[in-house]
Amino acid sequence: PVTTPKADYTISGGTFNGSVVSSEDNKQFITGGTFKYMPNEEYLAENMLLYPADGNYSVGTQEDATTAGAKATIGQIAYTDLADAVANVEEGETITLIADDLTARGVIVPSGSNFTIDFNGHTYVVTRNPAGSTGTQTQAFQLLRDSNLTFKNGTIRGGMSDIKMVIQNYSNLTLENMTLDAAGSTNATCEALSVN
Repeated sequence: PVTTPKADYTISGGTFNGSVVSSEDNKQFITGGTFKYMPNEEYLAENMLLYPADGNYSVGTQEDATTAGAKATIGQIAYTDLADAVANVEEGETITLIADDLTARGVIVPSGSNFTIDFNGHTYVVTRNPAGSTGTQTQAFQLLRDSNLTFKNGTIRGGMSDIKMVIQNYSNLTLENMTLDAAGSTNATCEALSVN
């Protein structure tokens, strides 16, 4: 029988206005480029991130992603803010911050969630769209029931007078090396943690 050699290829740049599909077992072959449709994460080369850019997706380094405004990652997929990452995280995954977010929006973690946020030494300051139930949006984070969550390695602060609590917690929450900076928040009466 005739053996056909396996194709070997790399995408290191260019613009792709259609899907990129590999029919081979090739993985980790994209090191750069701009894509109309999100390529499969397994196609991304090691240490490269896929991030939103001007209505498309780009592949580049973490520095490229943060320059384009990315703030957090899940695996090799970058998001423009933590709230977007929380909306896309799956069971048992870790969201990692890759930059400070000093103009962040509040985050509501839905019931039944199970994930980790590694703030990775960064600071998250809520200055818009505070979290909370309708009529009581007064928290930087609202963590709802039946969730198992870990927050670690960072600082959370309220950056607007509407923030009365850094975290309103109804979940099973583990805090590791976190600073809930109520004292540094804009509202002088802000509470660090409210547990229900």
